[in-house]
Amino acid sequence: MPELQSGCEITAANIVLNYLGYQASKADLLKYLPVSNDFRTVSGKKYGPNPWKAFAGSPDTARYGCYSPVIANTINEYLLNQGGSHTAYSFTGVPADRLYSCIDAGVPVIVWVTSGMQEPAAGDGWYLADSGAYCQWVSREHCMVLIGYNEDQAIFCDPLDSRESVSYGKALFTKRYEALFSQAVAAVPS
Repeated sequence: MPELQSGCEITAANIVLNYLGYQASKADLLKYLPVSNDFRTVSGKKYGPNPWKAFAGSPDTARYGCYSPVIANTINEYLLNQGGSHTAYSFTGVPADRLYSCIDAGVPVIVWVTSGMQEPAAGDGWYLADSGAYCQWVSREHCMVLIGYNEDQAIFCDPLDSRESVSYGKALFTKRYEALFSQAVAAVPS
């Protein structure tokens, strides 16, 4: 904030890359982020971009976002152009409790949850321009970086929180993670 009102995905990627020793900035990463604000109405139906393929909306407005394959690809494009020695992977569908093994290996994980772990709500919806399938945006969608855990708590670096870290109960984290389609991204040595 304030320049990227919907920039939690790119900011979380920035946090991970800086942890791994890269000198990335949000502006650097934005150069590699595919963005589509191409929303239109045809015959009374709203059509728009596929958030699994591009950032739907724009990170500098309070509209929408993108999902894990987009951020994994963005990180990989950045690393390719920087001569990086890591590769980012999208772990869509991986159970939350399996992400803790990444933490054990010293690998922070970008996760899709909700802001402040609030109850998710149905947001705007549109038909995907590429497939015609209906996309129901999850209101309060948010990315954080999973950085630690203990017996009861999952510990995160939250791009919207000025504190160094925040903790939430593991059960609540799992519930919110699953509500956002169990999405995660980790960058590991190549």
